[in-house]
Amino acid sequence: MHGVWQRSCSWGRHNQVSRGERELRGERRGRSGRSLSATAAPLFFVLLAQAPLAGQAIRPLVRVGAAGSTALVEDAVATPGLRERFGAVDANVEGRAAPGPLVEAGLEVQLRPRVRLSAVASWQASSLQAEDGAGTRRVQDLSLLAGLLEVGFGIRGPLEVSAGAGALSYRSEEFGIFDEGSDLVPLARVGAGGTLSWRGHVVRLGGFAEGHTFGTPAIRRLGGENGMVMRYGVQAGLVWGGAR
Repeated sequence: MHGVWQRSCSWGRHNQVSRGERELRGERRGRSGRSLSATAAPLFFVLLAQAPLAGQAIRPLVRVGAAGSTALVEDAVATPGLRERFGAVDANVEGRAAPGPLVEAGLEVQLRPRVRLSAVASWQASSLQAEDGAGTRRVQDLSLLAGLLEVGFGIRGPLEVSAGAGALSYRSEEFGIFDEGSDLVPLARVGAGGTLSWRGHVVRLGGFAEGHTFGTPAIRRLGGENGMVMRYGVQAGLVWGGAR
């Protein structure tokens, strides 16, 4: 029995896809104009180009944690055979990147006493999952790769906030919605947390939220448009030799 995914989404910014016997079909709908992340990223890099980096010590950092996201796709699934016998038979279904471990590594430099700049590479292990009334099932493995420039600002005592911009790509086997690869998309991130000193190093604990568009060539070939995805995560990090 073959499935056909039809459009059904209560939130216009979610991606929309349909699936035939061997490929996905349908439509996705997004906001008109540029996304927030696509607008913020170039401006962020322009501002960073003016930062005074000369003479500052560059320190390595590593962060570990976990992250999850909102749905990548939402639709209703129906089977043609049952429709012919009993009329329309469908149920809400969504596809999302399952929560998974996140690792980031990079370099950090102190711009001012309470202002830091970090450049990090990020990797997350995940899987594409389908969720509907029958439960949750795994579709295929995913990994998320990203690069990010981030500025942190101390606000009071050990508390700090951060903002960053970069680019992200979903990596997977080339079938389903990834059967023609995936896009490298801009992302924007905000975070908050606290810091403490440990044996001459800086330890950071906090969380973040980030937004990016999601799209693949396979979906666009079938008439789709990019939609918005939000990711959320928690992290613990260590900066070598950063404590004073």
